[in-house]
Amino acid sequence: MSEEEYTALEQARRRIIEARMQARREAICRDAGVPLEKYGEYMYERFRKIWNTHRRIKLISLMRLGIEAMGKEDFRKWLNSPNFHFDGKPPASYLDNIAGIEYTHSRIIGMEYGDNA
Repeated sequence: MSEEEYTALEQARRRIIEARMQARREAICRDAGVPLEKYGEYMYERFRKIWNTHRRIKLISLMRLGIEAMGKEDFRKWLNSPNFHFDGKPPASYLDNIAGIEYTHSRIIGMEYGDNA
């Protein structure tokens, strides 16, 4: 296959993919009752809601694990006390994103298995 044929084939493939993506955007907007011009805003809001729900579920799981592992009062104290595993900051300062929640979760699991707190 020559370079020109390959380029033409690649351009055709990209046009097909773009047409499929546009059809998907139109279907989502039609089903949601959102104008096509507002597609980006709609999807951003939808993603943000899903992400916040995911974060809440992770936090609930972390709280349950911590209370189960240490008891309510001890967990609250541990969460708000500076800790060397958290660069001298309280573990609660790491709970503003998913990675921090997962790291805190792993530290609690480590403590259950004899790792330093």
